[in-house]
Amino acid sequence: MDGTGHSREALHASIREATAIAQELERQAEAAQTLLKNATANAEELQQQAATAQQMIAAYQEQDAVIARALAEAEGASERIIQSAKAKVEETVAAAEASAQAAAEEILQSARKTAEETLERARLAAHDQVQAAERAAGQKVEEIRKSAEQYIEGIVDKLEAFVVDREGVSRGLEALVEKHKESLQVIARLRSEVESAVLPSLHRMTGGLRSEEAAGEDRSVQHAAMLADSVGYVGLSVFSERSADEITSAVVSLRGVGMRALLLDFRGNPGGLLSQGVAVSDLFLNARVPIVSMRGRTPDATHRFTDAAPERWP
Repeated sequence: MDGTGHSREALHASIREATAIAQELERQAEAAQTLLKNATANAEELQQQAATAQQMIAAYQEQDAVIARALAEAEGASERIIQSAKAKVEETVAAAEASAQAAAEEILQSARKTAEETLERARLAAHDQVQAAERAAGQKVEEIRKSAEQYIEGIVDKLEAFVVDREGVSRGLEALVEKHKESLQVIARLRSEVESAVLPSLHRMTGGLRSEEAAGEDRSVQHAAMLADSVGYVGLSVFSERSADEITSAVVSLRGVGMRALLLDFRGNPGGLLSQGVAVSDLFLNARVPIVSMRGRTPDATHRFTDAAPERWP
């Protein structure tokens, strides 16, 4: 009895356990069915979404095609607009250049005509002024020439008598200069009148160009000319750095045109460089002839200068 009872209890326990397991399996099967239903529903929803996405993609592709066609049309229209604008710009530039060239040519012609008229008026005015100045200058120069010839003829006659004797020439020149002092002053005054009355007018008419005399203001030999009867004239205004060279050049030039006697004019000469005074004297003195001496407080300050070379123009 005890063994059979135990077996029954074990069987009942096994049945209860199997029943519980079966119930659990049923619940799991129900849950699985529920999950399957849910998965099926989700799959259907995903299929719908996929179809919707394909429709959207197709719509987008169609829009892209429309946009591409619009861009192509816009590019064609832009190219046509650019070509048309370029043609209009080129046409406008060409017209502007032609107009500007015509205006410039007209201005140039007008300016050339005005300049020619102004130049012609200036030329006529300058011609009139030059003629007037030439007439005035000719009158003054003729007066000076006649006066100079009258007063210098006597000097030339006396100079010829002393050509051989240089010491006599020197004394004769001093005497002649003293004797004709007033005459020389008249010549100088006439020359000053010409310079003050004629040269300024000529200076204005030539636009400020310097005359030969004005250009030589920095020279020591201001005047060199032939007077009459083979007598040359050289005026030395100062003993400057090139006085000896300038006198040499003047004498050589005058000898080249027939000078036989020379009148050196030192009036108004304030002096200058001692070395140039010695060099000028050396041109006209024989060798070893004393020229000048200086005596100072010390032996070093005492100097004697003598002619070092033969007479240049015996």
